[in-house]
Amino acid sequence: MYMVKLNRLLGDDKNNQTIQEEASRIIRLSILPLTEPPKSKTMRILYGVVGEGMGHATRSKVILEMLMKEQHHVKVVVSNRAYKFLDGSFPSQFPRCAPASDGQAAIDIVEIEDLIMQYINNAVISDFDSFAYVFAKTHGLPILSIDDQQVVQRCLIPDEAKKYDPKAFSTYKAFVQAKLPDCDQYIITGFFYPHIRDTYQAKTMLVPPILRQAILDAKTLPAGHGEHFLVYQTSKSDTSLIATLEAFGEKCIIYGLGREEKIGNLQFKGFSEQGFVDDLARAKGVIANGGLSLMNEAVSLQRPFFSVPVANQYEQVLNAWYLEQLGYGVFAEKIELAALLEWAQKIPQYSKALSNFHHDSNMRLYATVKRVLADFNKKFIWWDPFKIYFK
Repeated sequence: MYMVKLNRLLGDDKNNQTIQEEASRIIRLSILPLTEPPKSKTMRILYGVVGEGMGHATRSKVILEMLMKEQHHVKVVVSNRAYKFLDGSFPSQFPRCAPASDGQAAIDIVEIEDLIMQYINNAVISDFDSFAYVFAKTHGLPILSIDDQQVVQRCLIPDEAKKYDPKAFSTYKAFVQAKLPDCDQYIITGFFYPHIRDTYQAKTMLVPPILRQAILDAKTLPAGHGEHFLVYQTSKSDTSLIATLEAFGEKCIIYGLGREEKIGNLQFKGFSEQGFVDDLARAKGVIANGGLSLMNEAVSLQRPFFSVPVANQYEQVLNAWYLEQLGYGVFAEKIELAALLEWAQKIPQYSKALSNFHHDSNMRLYATVKRVLADFNKKFIWWDPFKIYFK
C-alpha cells in the first residue's frame, strides 16, 4: 500500500496526513450528522393520552407539566373526557408548537377519536399503548414505557398473590407480556415495590406514584381525626351499597354516582377536582374498588383503604393484595357491614403502617424521565419520520 504524504500534494508542510488518514477523516465528517447528538435540548413530542377514565389524564398532566418546565414542544392527542380535562389545564401563555422556537415551551391539545400514541423527538414514550409502540418499532426509534401494568411481567410477584386467582393472573400476565415487549426502558409506578427480575434489572426502574399537584399541596388531617369516610363508586349495579352505608352509621361522602343530595349520614357529590382532594385529605378512610390511581393518592396521603376489586380484573386484585399485605387497609370481595365496622375500628392500626410511607413529590420520576430522554436524545436519527406521517 502506498502511503503518500498530503503535504507534498497540497504544498502544506504542516499537513502530515496520509491519503488513508484523510479518507478516514472525510468519512467521519460525512456521517457526523448521523451520530452527533443534537445541540438543542428542546425535544419535539407527540404525546398520546387514553381518553377513557381519568387516571391516565391526571398522570399525563403531571408529566406534561414536567415537559413544559424542560421547554419541550408537545402536541397532545387525546379523546373523550380526558380532552376536556387537559384542554382546560394548560394556560394560553404557552404558544402553539408550529411557531415556537428552541428553548421555548409549547403545547397543543388536539382532540382525536380513540387513538392512543406518544412520541418523543425521534423517540417514543408509551403509556401501555400499542400504536406508539408499533410505530417506534417500525421506524427504529427508542421506546420508554411508563405504566404500572408491567409490574406483573418485570417483577417477582409472590405466589400468594398469584394463588388468589391463578387463571386471571396468567391471562393478565400474558396480555401484558405481549403488549409492549422489548422497549428500551421501562418505568413502573405504584405504592408497592416488588423485586425486579434479574433479567430485567438493566432496563426497569420503579418509582413512587405519579401524584398531581393538588394532592401534593393537600392539607391533611390525621386519619384518626378525620371528619368522614370517602366513598368512590361509579357502578350502579351494587344495589345494596347505599343501604349498607346507611347502616354503617358514619358520615360518608360519595363520589361517582352522578348525584348531589344528602340522605341521612350520606352526602352525594358531583365531580370537583379540588373538592374531591379536600374531602380525601380530611377523610378517616377510603372505600372504593382496586383502581390504582385513587389507591396511590390515598396511600400517599396516609388514608386507610377498604378495597373491593372489580371482578376478573387481576390488576385490581394485585393492588388490593399488596394494600392488605403492607397493612394499609382491607382487601374484600364485597362491601358488607360487618367487614366495614371491623375495618373502621382498626383505623389507628392502618394509620400507623401508613406513617412509614413517604412520597418524594415526583422527584424520582422527574429525574428518571429526564435522564432517559437525555439518553434518547443522543441516539440521533438522521431522518424525521414525523414529517412524513404527521405533517
